[in-house]
Amino acid sequence: MPIAEIRQENHFSDTLDNRLRAPGSALRVRIECDSQGERAELTLKGATSRVGALTTRTEFTVSIPMKTAQKIIRDPQILSSIGLGPANRAREITGEAGWREIAVFTNHRLTMNLDLGGDAAPLELDHTI
Repeated sequence: MPIAEIRQENHFSDTLDNRLRAPGSALRVRIECDSQGERAELTLKGATSRVGALTTRTEFTVSIPMKTAQKIIRDPQILSSIGLGPANRAREITGEAGWREIAVFTNHRLTMNLDLGGDAAPLELDHTI
């Protein structure tokens, strides 16, 4: 059972007055590093909904060039004008507002597939620092 190790650096941004957080949404830049290299993505996480024990959340994710991710991390104000789907949708929610980074954390993720008698089930273990 091979185990993949992934390091995820997560940067969350919101408007100066938390217009995304208020309805339960979030905008994240993630940089992942593993044995295959580095890649970056931008995700708009929608508000969660819960029915019984099931919690769901819509996410809108696009791959972005590493240079774009680094620009957003250095200056979240770029989110006011960048032409990427999740950022465009976030601006529809928030209107025209200033942006700031609100949280940063790193995950160390181990991923493996469990053999369930012929079927494989993914298992991911995260250690957040």
